[in-house]
Amino acid sequence: MLKIHYSGSMQLACTTCLEGYESQLDESFSVLFTSDPVEAEGAVTLEGKDGFVQVLTSDVIDLEQQVLDTIRLNIPMAHQCRQDCRGICPGCGKNLNEGDCDCVADTVDPRWKDLESFLNKKE
Repeated sequence: MLKIHYSGSMQLACTTCLEGYESQLDESFSVLFTSDPVEAEGAVTLEGKDGFVQVLTSDVIDLEQQVLDTIRLNIPMAHQCRQDCRGICPGCGKNLNEGDCDCVADTVDPRWKDLESFLNKKE
Protein backbone atom coordinates (compact mmCIF):
# COMPACT_ATOMS: atom_id res chain seq x y z
CA MET A 1 0.00 0.00 0.00
CA LEU A 2 1.23 3.45 -0.91
CA LYS A 3 0.07 6.54 0.99
CA ILE A 4 0.30 9.81 -0.91
CA HIS A 5 0.01 13.33 0.47
CA TYR A 6 0.08 16.42 -1.72
CA SER A 7 -0.30 20.12 -1.06
CA GLY A 8 -0.13 23.25 -3.13
CA SER A 9 -2.27 25.98 -4.57
CA MET A 10 -4.30 26.41 -7.73
CA GLN A 11 -5.97 29.30 -9.51
CA LEU A 12 -9.78 29.07 -9.75
CA ALA A 13 -12.53 31.38 -10.96
CA CYS A 14 -15.33 32.12 -8.49
CA THR A 15 -18.62 30.70 -9.78
CA THR A 16 -20.52 33.63 -8.24
CA CYS A 17 -18.54 36.74 -9.25
CA LEU A 18 -16.20 35.21 -11.88
CA GLU A 19 -13.09 36.74 -10.27
CA GLY A 20 -9.92 34.64 -10.07
CA TYR A 21 -8.60 33.53 -6.69
CA GLU A 22 -6.05 31.13 -5.24
CA SER A 23 -7.26 27.97 -3.49
CA GLN A 24 -5.10 25.80 -1.24
CA LEU A 25 -4.85 22.02 -1.65
CA ASP A 26 -3.87 19.66 1.15
CA GLU A 27 -5.07 16.10 0.61
CA SER A 28 -4.03 12.48 1.18
CA PHE A 29 -5.04 9.19 -0.37
CA SER A 30 -3.94 5.56 -0.53
CA VAL A 31 -3.29 3.20 -3.40
CA LEU A 32 -3.26 -0.56 -2.88
CA PHE A 33 -1.27 -2.36 -5.57
CA THR A 34 -1.87 -6.02 -6.26
CA SER A 35 -1.10 -8.43 -9.06
CA ASP A 36 -4.10 -10.60 -8.20
CA PRO A 37 -7.45 -9.38 -9.66
CA VAL A 38 -9.36 -11.55 -7.14
CA GLU A 39 -7.56 -9.85 -4.25
CA ALA A 40 -8.41 -6.45 -5.76
CA GLU A 41 -12.13 -7.31 -5.72
CA GLY A 42 -11.86 -8.33 -2.06
CA ALA A 43 -10.14 -5.10 -0.98
CA VAL A 44 -13.28 -3.36 0.22
CA THR A 45 -11.84 -0.81 2.60
CA LEU A 46 -8.66 1.19 2.53
CA GLU A 47 -7.25 3.31 5.29
CA GLY A 48 -8.94 6.72 5.19
CA LYS A 49 -11.89 7.82 3.11
CA ASP A 50 -10.08 8.07 -0.22
CA GLY A 51 -8.31 5.19 -1.84
CA PHE A 52 -7.73 3.22 -4.98
CA VAL A 53 -7.03 -0.41 -5.74
CA GLN A 54 -4.88 -0.94 -8.80
CA VAL A 55 -4.13 -4.27 -10.43
CA LEU A 56 -0.55 -4.32 -11.67
CA THR A 57 -0.16 -5.40 -15.28
CA SER A 58 3.50 -4.43 -15.67
CA ASP A 59 6.58 -3.52 -13.66
CA VAL A 60 5.85 0.21 -14.06
CA ILE A 61 3.63 2.03 -11.58
CA ASP A 62 2.08 5.22 -12.97
CA LEU A 63 0.44 7.38 -10.30
CA GLU A 64 -0.41 10.33 -12.54
CA GLN A 65 -4.05 9.36 -13.13
CA GLN A 66 -4.77 8.65 -9.45
CA VAL A 67 -3.28 12.00 -8.38
CA LEU A 68 -5.19 13.91 -11.08
CA ASP A 69 -8.46 12.12 -10.21
CA THR A 70 -8.03 12.93 -6.51
CA ILE A 71 -7.31 16.59 -7.23
CA ARG A 72 -10.36 16.87 -9.51
CA LEU A 73 -12.62 15.15 -6.98
CA ASN A 74 -11.55 17.56 -4.23
CA ILE A 75 -12.37 20.73 -6.19
CA PRO A 76 -15.83 21.91 -5.13
CA MET A 77 -18.43 22.05 -7.92
CA ALA A 78 -19.43 25.59 -6.94
CA HIS A 79 -16.30 27.28 -5.62
CA GLN A 80 -16.45 30.80 -4.24
CA CYS A 81 -13.70 33.33 -3.68
CA ARG A 82 -15.11 33.90 -0.19
CA GLN A 83 -18.16 32.80 1.80
CA ASP A 84 -19.94 36.15 1.60
CA CYS A 85 -19.40 36.69 -2.15
CA ARG A 86 -22.25 38.83 -3.52
CA GLY A 87 -21.74 37.85 -7.16
CA ILE A 88 -22.50 40.02 -10.17
CA CYS A 89 -25.54 42.15 -10.94
CA PRO A 90 -27.81 40.35 -13.43
CA GLY A 91 -28.72 43.72 -14.97
CA CYS A 92 -25.41 45.47 -15.59
CA GLY A 93 -22.83 42.77 -14.74
CA LYS A 94 -21.00 44.81 -12.09
CA ASN A 95 -19.15 42.85 -9.42
CA LEU A 96 -21.24 43.57 -6.30
CA ASN A 97 -18.25 42.83 -4.04
CA GLU A 98 -16.76 46.12 -5.29
CA GLY A 99 -19.90 48.11 -4.41
CA ASP A 100 -23.55 48.46 -5.30
CA CYS A 101 -24.65 49.19 -8.85
CA ASP A 102 -27.12 51.81 -10.11
CA CYS A 103 -29.67 49.30 -11.40
CA VAL A 104 -33.27 49.72 -10.27
CA ALA A 105 -34.08 46.73 -8.07
CA ASP A 106 -37.77 46.50 -8.89
CA THR A 107 -37.45 46.23 -12.68
CA VAL A 108 -39.68 43.47 -13.99
CA ASP A 109 -38.50 41.10 -16.68
CA PRO A 110 -40.61 41.87 -19.78
CA ARG A 111 -41.57 38.20 -20.04
CA TRP A 112 -43.34 38.51 -16.66
CA LYS A 113 -44.93 41.95 -17.28
CA ASP A 114 -48.42 40.49 -17.94
CA LEU A 115 -48.35 38.68 -14.60
CA GLU A 116 -47.60 41.96 -12.84
CA SER A 117 -50.87 43.44 -14.14
CA PHE A 118 -52.66 40.33 -12.83
CA LEU A 119 -51.23 40.95 -9.36
CA ASN A 120 -52.31 44.61 -9.47
CA LYS A 121 -55.91 43.57 -10.29
CA LYS A 122 -55.90 41.16 -7.36
CA GLU A 123 -54.97 43.93 -4.90
